[in-house]
Amino acid sequence: MATHKVKKTALPDSTDFGGLKSSRYEKLEVSYGTIEASSYSLLDTLVFADIPATEIVNATVVAHAVSPVVLNVYSDTDMSTPLTLGGVTTPVKLSYVIKYVRGTGAVNTQDALLQIVVGDVAGLTTAQIRDLTTKQISEMTTSQVASITTAQIPAIETRDIAAFTSSQIGALTTDQVVALTTAQVPAIEVQDIPALNTKQIRALETRDVAVLTSGELAAMSTKQLAAFTTAQTAVLSTTQTAALTTTQLAALQH
Repeated sequence: MATHKVKKTALPDSTDFGGLKSSRYEKLEVSYGTIEASSYSLLDTLVFADIPATEIVNATVVAHAVSPVVLNVYSDTDMSTPLTLGGVTTPVKLSYVIKYVRGTGAVNTQDALLQIVVGDVAGLTTAQIRDLTTKQISEMTTSQVASITTAQIPAIETRDIAAFTSSQIGALTTDQVVALTTAQVPAIEVQDIPALNTKQIRALETRDVAVLTSGELAAMSTKQLAAFTTAQTAVLSTTQTAALTTTQLAALQH
């Protein structure tokens, strides 16, 4: 077993490790507290905006469920996007301890270093998915959308499908597209249709293609229409194709 010295900088080919940080003119401070379950909803983002930190040393957030869930954050954790406190399926009391370095001067706290999303989409039941508000749906990140399971997809209300942004629609996996119901497909907003890639187009089941609105079809590019399979094209009605231009029809009938 080797022994290595940890220094601020390490010489090449040495047995020392670099990365040691120390502070002379700054001071270590600690923020701690609790957040009651009644104060937030699942998938809400907690922004620790009033912590005057120039750098977080480490933080611990605990969800006091039957089986406690712990999120540990360290100085090398990527905090450029909100972190996820996964495994939380219903709002519970949270406690946190955050150790951070504060500068000697005024510290800008406008952009919080630490943001945490409580709960992960994949851990929600279909009933909880159905109960999500339109606002919660529209504020999902693309990674959260991509993590929705195929079993959860049918539980999403049509009004919430309509609330999806173009980026969210584009983030759907082909398996998720297959899981869409015939009630959900027509609910996709016309302005979001161009976000579908050719793989997603081909993933639409024939029964879903048959219920595409004329507006949705008209919003498709020639590249999208050219991606239709023979089976998909065969189920289109004259009412649907009547909305297409000559150029679109030519692409569809390639």
